[in-house]
Amino acid sequence: SKSFAASIFKGELSMHQVLPYPNALNEEQSQFLQELVDPVSKFFEEVNNPAANDTLEKVEDVTMQGLKEMGAFGLQVPTELGGLGLTNTQYARLVDIVGQHDLGVGITLGAHQSIGFKGILLFGNPEQKKKYLPKLASGELIAAYCLTEPASGSDAASIKTRAVRSACGKYYTLNGSKIWIR
Repeated sequence: SKSFAASIFKGELSMHQVLPYPNALNEEQSQFLQELVDPVSKFFEEVNNPAANDTLEKVEDVTMQGLKEMGAFGLQVPTELGGLGLTNTQYARLVDIVGQHDLGVGITLGAHQSIGFKGILLFGNPEQKKKYLPKLASGELIAAYCLTEPASGSDAASIKTRAVRSACGKYYTLNGSKIWIR
């Protein structure tokens, strides 16, 4: 193996020496991941325009459509609900690849899946999962977590907004306000 220090002095950086991924996948999982990584990398090199996304302050429609077609909005959703059914390791590796190309898109995908619909994925009842996860996995719906309030930024424990169940138990009333939500 090449010396890390010698490579740096030559202007080369071997990422596997800096951030090696653990070998936590079996052969089939590794092969499936590699089958995803190559097309995703190619897509970001040929289609995505990070500068345009920054200027627009959103991900371009052509990129969003391509991500939907690749199944990128349902990486960890079980296959029977329309997702790719990736493990945590596969998910992390794929989002890392996306982030190397365009961090804004990586955050869009990560927020949608890690904090946006994760509660439904982990704790939803079968009816909720069947109703919401296929549309979230396809990108038809984009999940969000509306955290920021006038008196709290990134401190989720200080949120004042509450959903209060009605006396009849049929609906909830949402009390509070949010900021920075579009």
